[in-house]
Amino acid sequence: NSLKMASGNLMEELICSVCLDFFQDPVMSDCGHNFCRSCISQYWGEQEENVTCPDCREVFPGRSLKPNRVLGNMADKARSLRPREDSLCAVHKNEELKLFCENDLKLICISCTSEHQAHNLLPVQNAGEKYKEELRLSLSTLEGKIKEMNKLRNEQEEKILSTRDKYKELETFIMVEFSKLYQFLKDEEEALKKQLLEDKGEALKPMQENLDLITEEKAKREQRRTQLRNAVSEEDKLKFFKDLKELKKSSEEDRELKVLSEKLSLGVFQEYLPYLIWRKMKQMVVKVPETIDLDMDTAHPQLGVTTSSGVKSISHDAFGKKHSNNAKWFMKYLFVLGSTGFTSGRHYWEVEVKKKAAWILGVINESVDRNGDLALHTDCGIWWIRVSKGTLSSMTNKQLTLFPSRVGVFLDYEDGLMSFYSADDLTRLCQYYTTFTEKLYPLFCPCNNNCGKNSEPLRLHP
Repeated sequence: NSLKMASGNLMEELICSVCLDFFQDPVMSDCGHNFCRSCISQYWGEQEENVTCPDCREVFPGRSLKPNRVLGNMADKARSLRPREDSLCAVHKNEELKLFCENDLKLICISCTSEHQAHNLLPVQNAGEKYKEELRLSLSTLEGKIKEMNKLRNEQEEKILSTRDKYKELETFIMVEFSKLYQFLKDEEEALKKQLLEDKGEALKPMQENLDLITEEKAKREQRRTQLRNAVSEEDKLKFFKDLKELKKSSEEDRELKVLSEKLSLGVFQEYLPYLIWRKMKQMVVKVPETIDLDMDTAHPQLGVTTSSGVKSISHDAFGKKHSNNAKWFMKYLFVLGSTGFTSGRHYWEVEVKKKAAWILGVINESVDRNGDLALHTDCGIWWIRVSKGTLSSMTNKQLTLFPSRVGVFLDYEDGLMSFYSADDLTRLCQYYTTFTEKLYPLFCPCNNNCGKNSEPLRLHP
């Protein structure tokens, strides 16, 4: 038994792990594993660099194979001995296994055929060629799939690196922009402190001068008080009347003094300082919401648009004028589009939706059918957010909890990003990632006024 076990282990060492047969022209890779030369060549295909070992998956910079003649000789010897050991029927000891049963997938001898009647039997040589060809096809298919997986893996790794680079770029951008804001605030703080110091100096100067005058007058009056006390106690009448005139004269020269006060008003600084600084800070902001002009040729006949002080108001007028058909209208939906379409770049605009019970905002593909039905819950060429029946929802049917008074719409065409924000504090409401392939137009829908319950218009501020 020990001898048979050792013999079996030795036979396993002579089997190629790719074709599962005795080695033919074996070669050894740098990691020490052996393969038939044809098997490893077929496994690597046309790949010349960064090839991997089929057994341990170690990666080599190039093809480096060494012939293993000793192993080849041993495999040839084992192949020549195999018919005497493993090609005999286990049931009919002296008969050679010459047939292959395709139904049971096993080798049989001639005497076994009675047990395999109606089965499909093939000579061993023919069966070997047939099934090896099937395995070769499977191997080729698998290699193609592995090659495709490698391609997908490389593409995914590139996307990961690209995404990391973008987030790193955004992080750097945030740091730079905030450093500008910090510096601006620091400069404003120093300027205000300097102004405050100058104001303090101007306010304290006359008060200090008045204090000096009061101190001087106080000293004079204390001196006169001493003179008066001496005069009152003077017993020499001649001397008393001699000094009396001078004492009365000095009393008449007394200045009228009062306390000076500065009415320092800190109200504008205390109450409106953040606003004053913010107003200055606005001048630093290069990117501001874009002004969207409306293409009235796309407006539904029952949409009314008015402009006041640059603010465009869009509302539903159930008794609006009925115009002749226009191919650019959305006949079934209360839509109006922006006049300028986008095929590149980043764009941001804001729409006031305060007090509205229903509305739709977003972007739309230029090619969308203007007269057909639009399934707003699917990807039909519209990317949107809406309020309907008191619920704010997105394309993914996700119900949102915020109800903004003003909505910010952000489009990044190249990155395929569509985002919606609460413009008051830039809280993100939802976002979609896709691939844009055609011109996009801003879309506005005030929805039906619902007998006055949704009469407030959408407002586009300049």
